[in-house]
Amino acid sequence: MVGRIFILATLSVVEEVLGSGEVATSSVLASYGLDIPAGALIGLAVGHGAVWMRRRIDPAPVEIAISIATPYAAALSAEAAGFSVVTAVIVTALVVSAIRVDRHSGATISSSEARVSAVAFWDQANLMVSSALFLLAGRAVPQALAALEVWSIWRLLLSAAGLLALVLSIQVCFSYTAAKLPPIAGALQRWQGEGRSQLAAAGVMAWSSTRSVIALLIALSVPAATPMGEPFHDRDLVLIVATFVVIGSVVVQGLSLRSIVEHAALSDPGEAGQEVEEARSAMRKASEMPDAEHASSHDAARQVLVSLREQNVIGDEVLVRMLRETDLHARAAQENALPGAGPPQP
Repeated sequence: MVGRIFILATLSVVEEVLGSGEVATSSVLASYGLDIPAGALIGLAVGHGAVWMRRRIDPAPVEIAISIATPYAAALSAEAAGFSVVTAVIVTALVVSAIRVDRHSGATISSSEARVSAVAFWDQANLMVSSALFLLAGRAVPQALAALEVWSIWRLLLSAAGLLALVLSIQVCFSYTAAKLPPIAGALQRWQGEGRSQLAAAGVMAWSSTRSVIALLIALSVPAATPMGEPFHDRDLVLIVATFVVIGSVVVQGLSLRSIVEHAALSDPGEAGQEVEEARSAMRKASEMPDAEHASSHDAARQVLVSLREQNVIGDEVLVRMLRETDLHARAAQENALPGAGPPQP
């Protein structure tokens, strides 16, 4: 998230340089020192406002509509104020995600029906948006290739491969630094050879981070002409290389990720199953004897799940899976269903 914020902030600086032909120090300082912090404040305000509304709305379709409008509200607010739109949208999403479940009571900001329906909706929305971006890039690639007469296909492929290797190398360096920080370093202490485990963890973190459609979005947003009216001849090259990098990353990293993770040997084969069993056992005990601050047994189960994640007993995947399972059980237990899909059967 932080990397994307600074990358897109740098993109705005580059666009300004292309338009004016010179680098203004004050503009660079404003982009990083003012636009990003101010955008974060706007995201905090919009995120808390969205949470306030979602706590007071019951029908799932209305709440999903609010979740759709939330990033637009953050983007429009930041755009009107002249600050970082990307920072505002990302911080808004982090705020909503961080407080969607109260860590003390297990209470949620929305109904179980809304969360069950929202997961399915956003999965489909993500697929549709990604498909649309790939479609737009696919339609633009043939024309861009025809315009690059001096660039052979093999030269373009080698350039994309070199760029992908450079990006992965930089990411490994940052991941290795992150692996030395207390949260990750503490989790790696159980394996022999701390240096090797940190390097292996850095490799896995870098290799699992595939290039996303955001690269295509940036490439497609590059204007065909500069603000001065001069044609931007390298736009076709940027689009082709970005497309090849994204496709190569998805194919190469995606197909080899399982073997990379297995070779790194950073986890026990049955660790995920043990985490699930431990989480279910803790949920069962909490549900049978909920405390006074819990409104229901399902809230007690959610609270203990959040507590187990904070103690690093379970991982993010198990947390999301168990919260989803809790929502399904809570939705199935409702007698009078709100408007929307019928109660699922867990």
